[in-house]
Amino acid sequence: MLIVDILSPCGGGKSGIEKVLSSWKKITHIKFRFIHLGLGIEYLEGYDEAYEYKVYDPSKNISEQLEKMAMTYANFIKVHGKPMLCVALNYPIMSKVVKLSQQYLINNSEAEFKIVSWVHNDVNMYNSVGLGGIEELKEADYHLCINKAIIKQLKQDGVNDDKIYYIANPIVFPKEDYFEKINYVNGDVRKKSNKLIYVGRVSAEKRLDIILEAMYRAKSDWSIKIIGDGDYKKELFEIISYLQMDDKVKYLGWKDNPWDYLEDEVALVAASDYEGFLLVGAEALAYGRMVLSTPTVIDYIQEGVNGYFFNNEDGVQLAEILDKIANGEISIPDPRLCRESVAQYEEKNYIKAVEISLLYIIKESVKKNSEEYFELVSSFIDCNRIHEVEEVLKEAFIEYPLDYRWYYIKGLLAENGENFEEQLVWLIFVKLLKEINKEHITKEFSESLDEEYYNIRNKKGLVIEKILNAAKQIFIEMINLKSYDVVFKLITELTSSSNIDSECRMIFIDTEILMLKNILEIGLMQIKRTKKVVYPNDIKKLEDYNCIDKYKDNIKGFYEVFKEVRFYLERMLYGIPETSEESLAETILKYDVTPEMLPLFIREMVPLLYDDVPMYEKVTEYLKTSKKQGKNFSEYYIEIYHTFVHSVKKLYGCNHDEEKKKIIFKEKKEKNFFKKIIVNLDKTKSCEIIDYERKIEKNDILKQGESTIVNYELKEWNETQRLINKKNEGVEYDEKKIAIIFCTNDNRMRLECEAYIRTLDIPKDFSLEVIEVINAKSMTSGYNAAILNTNAKYKLYIHHDVWLIEENILIDAVEALQQNQDVNLLGVAGSANINKNGFWFEKRDIDYCFVKVVQNYEAQTVESSHIGKNLRIIGKANDNIILYSAKAIDGVFLFTNKDVPWREDIFDHWHYYDISECIEYMYRGYKCAFWDNGKVNIHHYVTVDTEADVVYHLWREAFLKYVKEVDENLLG
Repeated sequence: MLIVDILSPCGGGKSGIEKVLSSWKKITHIKFRFIHLGLGIEYLEGYDEAYEYKVYDPSKNISEQLEKMAMTYANFIKVHGKPMLCVALNYPIMSKVVKLSQQYLINNSEAEFKIVSWVHNDVNMYNSVGLGGIEELKEADYHLCINKAIIKQLKQDGVNDDKIYYIANPIVFPKEDYFEKINYVNGDVRKKSNKLIYVGRVSAEKRLDIILEAMYRAKSDWSIKIIGDGDYKKELFEIISYLQMDDKVKYLGWKDNPWDYLEDEVALVAASDYEGFLLVGAEALAYGRMVLSTPTVIDYIQEGVNGYFFNNEDGVQLAEILDKIANGEISIPDPRLCRESVAQYEEKNYIKAVEISLLYIIKESVKKNSEEYFELVSSFIDCNRIHEVEEVLKEAFIEYPLDYRWYYIKGLLAENGENFEEQLVWLIFVKLLKEINKEHITKEFSESLDEEYYNIRNKKGLVIEKILNAAKQIFIEMINLKSYDVVFKLITELTSSSNIDSECRMIFIDTEILMLKNILEIGLMQIKRTKKVVYPNDIKKLEDYNCIDKYKDNIKGFYEVFKEVRFYLERMLYGIPETSEESLAETILKYDVTPEMLPLFIREMVPLLYDDVPMYEKVTEYLKTSKKQGKNFSEYYIEIYHTFVHSVKKLYGCNHDEEKKKIIFKEKKEKNFFKKIIVNLDKTKSCEIIDYERKIEKNDILKQGESTIVNYELKEWNETQRLINKKNEGVEYDEKKIAIIFCTNDNRMRLECEAYIRTLDIPKDFSLEVIEVINAKSMTSGYNAAILNTNAKYKLYIHHDVWLIEENILIDAVEALQQNQDVNLLGVAGSANINKNGFWFEKRDIDYCFVKVVQNYEAQTVESSHIGKNLRIIGKANDNIILYSAKAIDGVFLFTNKDVPWREDIFDHWHYYDISECIEYMYRGYKCAFWDNGKVNIHHYVTVDTEADVVYHLWREAFLKYVKEVDENLLG
């Protein structure tokens, strides 16, 4: 609970301040403890905690009582616990009392609360009677002000705006029917008489003598009704008698409800020497009466609009105003205008203003535990202060980042804004935090959470891209709050937890999210290990330049570094030679790869279940050798990296849970200079690949084989089909030529692909050409164009992100087809079954599946090797190659000796091009097969693209329609 103490020297009167405090019981989000150092707490009936001490004696000098008063409050805190705030009431000197109390508290944590002043009159007046002035008031950290005059005094003495809160005083407005009754007759304003009303204390400073003097001096006839009581009553009656005004003054004494006695009075009058707020003046306006007052009240009286001012002690000026009212020279304002002028002080508005002011002070200044943060957030929500809710939540995330309640509330805020994609993300985070914290929550909340999650999860119209973007935005916001470890844990759980359904989890298997996880892991390693960031040839301060700071707003930039380094690590793994211009060392230096980044890149690159320690060691030796060869690595950089390798070896030595496969390093050489054909399907587009090839053409040193650029104009589908079929019938193929074909617009990726192709062995007397199709609108149109630009008998269709890692792959593939004449299409991944729903990769079909691929999922590499037990052997070649029946072959690798037109008339995108081609082969009577030479022959970069998965499902419908038209029996 949010606890606020109100410390008062005394109480128990019937004036404005007691009425105001009674109204505070309507504030529901704050628990008030009232501590009176003198007698008089009866007016606080209804409050749970009101304490009365006989410490302060108003008849004695308060300065001599400060120590006793401060000690009393300090002891109170020791017994009852500290508040979040203490409101020092009544006098400026009370702020000093609270300050002294804090000094008496031995336990410093007990003194960790803020002081809030709340005085109700002119500060100089208090100072003149020994109750403290501006200096004592400034002992407080914050100030509640009931009028603008006090605000002015504080500002003049250097108190900042953000420490001052204007709350005024509350007014209970009359009910509408009563207001109408006392102010209107048949819709017209009720006529007023020359009558005044005074409500308040009957004391000297209220200057009732000035009011009576003005009535006496006025040329017009006036009377007054006085409601109140006080120690000036005797003097009052003496003045009335002296001025012979007994018949003009009606004295009613104190009334609990003075406005019940309002009749046809034209105005409330007040002549005080000083006033805090003049609550009765605002109440008079609420009842439709204007106010005549000294200029001690500047908050709500507008000269000539809802009242008039006269100078202090100036009965003559007040008499002139009265005469002008009587003569009609001064207009009487409409009662509704009077009421509207003080609408902001209506009790419900006032209570809200006070509550929000106190909540603001708590938010801004007080150190809070998680429960207090929760109370504060809940309070602002109930007050509909969403901006403040967001601000408090930001603090709460920093202090207690693993508290699931903040995430749940953020979800509610998103729901309130009808951002259901963001709401889903927050609910997912709540579910994950349960797992991370191993936190026990009630069964009711858990069931409610699951129900809410599935309701949102299954809501129609959710946009996957918006869900993904919401998650990314939230992660970046949390990173900006330095919640690095929490975001790292959330992403880890998000991409692996069984706490959310797999379909939803796949949404977040996204390149940027996976890279962000790597950035965080590296940054956390840097933060935990050292105060400095080590670069290949430089050292920088951690607080200025760690991995998180460098890349959190440039995730794509990190991914490019990750990819570049990984290319060369993969070359090292697979034995692909470096060049002097392109090497791992050059890449590390170019991109400032730190010793922490390098091991993580290695870990992500080496396939799971392989012992990666030899790879770490190989890189260590590489760095040492590179330094000897003149690369600009510091000894410290190598030392830090080597230290990491030692820790990995130690960890590996302690972990014998599973047997690790051994990495077998090879050293390969470039063996062929293939002919390269760049088939450009849109000559109007500029292309980095063409620019690069032309540059190479001019530089014979870099040239590696013949390269030709062909601008090919796409034909209509019928013409394309005719040309390919005609080619099959009449044109002689080069029986000893292999064409490796792929579509690409990525210059870097296709060059890496070429580096692996150059190390391949080719069958004796065979030639090799590589056809790279650029600016293709679809895979099918690109492949058809390639067919029409080569005479090779054998064609291997791959992706530009496929590395052919086994040197004998082409020899084995050619032999497999030559020795099995009834087989015409080979693959390394897919299924012997296509379900009626168009899928071939469902779990239930695992026994029909075949896969022999190293799959690079960007943040993890897996060697997949599986031969389903229901696969049928349909052929063999030599002693080491087995062929299995296939229906659906994945397009990462398609090796064929037959040209069959690709259905670009239907599949004019990037999905189902491969499975539909298998259908075309089988429809023509050609067999499809998986081939196994006992090795994993390719390494494939799996595209992590959530939207692509959605599009894939859309193209599935097109595929099913297509199969129905060809031969529905090919499914199953």
